[in-house]
Amino acid sequence: FSGGEPLCQAAALLPLAKEIKKLGLNLFIYTGSIFEDLLKEQNPDIMALLQQGDFLVDGPFVLAQRDLTLLFRGSQNQRILDLPQSFLQGKAVLASIGHATSMFGLRLHARKFCFFSEDKNCGKRRHLWQESVFSICNPHL
Repeated sequence: FSGGEPLCQAAALLPLAKEIKKLGLNLFIYTGSIFEDLLKEQNPDIMALLQQGDFLVDGPFVLAQRDLTLLFRGSQNQRILDLPQSFLQGKAVLASIGHATSMFGLRLHARKFCFFSEDKNCGKRRHLWQESVFSICNPHL
């Protein structure tokens, strides 16, 4: 989920997140908050939503640290966390970039990211979403 601050509306997004997971889709959640702070807060709605996610991009966008070469984030202070592993270990666990790039193709066009998924069975490529950030991607389309 992206746009505004999804964790401010965690209770409202939780049913949608559960449906997304039922469909076998991967869920990226973007937040300006820091994962460790969220763990300390233990807000039940936020924790329930994060439990549904696969990846969390945490931290505010910092213009002075802007970097257009980064995958799935805009500034160097932001991290991509593997949510299931982070909850399992009780601490922030960085996602393997190799894992993320094996699931998603990325092309940079005029400051917009184009996300593609490739069907390994038939070799077809589908354009999933084109914008500065993305929300959901299914590697099996």
